[in-house]
Amino acid sequence: MARVSIGDNLVPKESFGEIRDDLAKNESISSSSEGIKFKKQITLLDGVAIIVGVIVGAGIFVSPKGVLIHSGSVGQALIVWILSGLLSMVGALCYAELGKNLPKAICISMPVVTIIYVIANVAYFTVLTPDEMLSSEAVAVTFGDKMLGYMAWLMPFFVACSTFGSLNGAIFSSSRLFFVGARNGHLPAAISLINVHCFTPIPSLIFLGIISLVLLFIPNIYALINYVTFVEALFTLMSISGLLWLRRTQPKTERP
Repeated sequence: MARVSIGDNLVPKESFGEIRDDLAKNESISSSSEGIKFKKQITLLDGVAIIVGVIVGAGIFVSPKGVLIHSGSVGQALIVWILSGLLSMVGALCYAELGKNLPKAICISMPVVTIIYVIANVAYFTVLTPDEMLSSEAVAVTFGDKMLGYMAWLMPFFVACSTFGSLNGAIFSSSRLFFVGARNGHLPAAISLINVHCFTPIPSLIFLGIISLVLLFIPNIYALINYVTFVEALFTLMSISGLLWLRRTQPKTERP
């Protein structure tokens, strides 16, 4: 393992043996006389794939029911989806300065996600009545049973594939968030460790896995969606507000 702390200038130091040969073989890691660190590099296609993959997970197959319950009508539900897409794009653009290709990736992926969600909901509302949607445990499965006949098994299969893709992207990004938080002293230092053979933040991945397993014990999926969305939106609002405040009060401060 290689550990990083605040006093290490945010670069994990080597420990437990020489790893220079391994570093030379891995393009995702950059090395120097100061230690090892992840490269801040992501292509436009990678950015679009990660953003779209993380957002379009299992929620699109379940959440339309919850939106319809609280919106009260089909038309208002569609308006909610469109406005949510616009709001998400505005919020995402506040993080655009964190990567070279990130602004373009956001401008491409967020409209794509919004279109996908709106079209999916239009399909649901065209085939299913509001009562059928409200009585369904999984809207997409009910939609598949009604439209696909004996091939209805394809819908759960594609739901599983979409969930797998979303989870893969979430693990890729979220584990790095815990890693960076620990690296800056906001979480236990053990989470800032990097495996010197796989070049991945394994303690951060383990920490993320434990949290995910705990959330699986919550039986009400809609309560889980509401609570997680609220907490995520709250911290996103705090981050954006802090960014705007620092831009106003400390405009000349060097940014990472």
